[in-house]
Amino acid sequence: MKWFKFYGQDFLTDSKMSLLTVEEKMCWIVLMCLANSEDKGGIILFVNEEEIMKQAGIEDGTPMWLDTKGFLEKFEELNMVEISVTKVTGGVTKSNKALRYDVKLMNFNKRQTENLSNAERQKKHREKLKQAKLRSNNSNTTQSNDSNAR
Repeated sequence: MKWFKFYGQDFLTDSKMSLLTVEEKMCWIVLMCLANSEDKGGIILFVNEEEIMKQAGIEDGTPMWLDTKGFLEKFEELNMVEISVTKVTGGVTKSNKALRYDVKLMNFNKRQTENLSNAERQKKHREKLKQAKLRSNNSNTTQSNDSNAR
């Protein structure tokens, strides 16, 4: 299973998160999971708002369902996402279930690479050392081949 960084303290204290309902927060978590699984730098292609709501555990036809509809627009207003419509079939409107979006989570990719854990820093450092050793070995081999050619 592929993991991603989730900043719990930010989730609890961020001013944007405090403006969301419990259901909208669940939709946000689903969006982060989808963005991570797509591996496209925080972009989710061809998603439907209702499908996200179902994945978040919100039951169709309930008052919570009706209250949560339009969460993508709310996220866009809060500058949490950028949305573009990708497919509209048969002249549907935004309220139609056939509407599909490409959704980009703002700063998702950036937040996945910053603030590396200790293990991630060590891995990165070891890789740099390994690359430096390979370069050093290659330059030594080239120099010895040059001196043998003389």
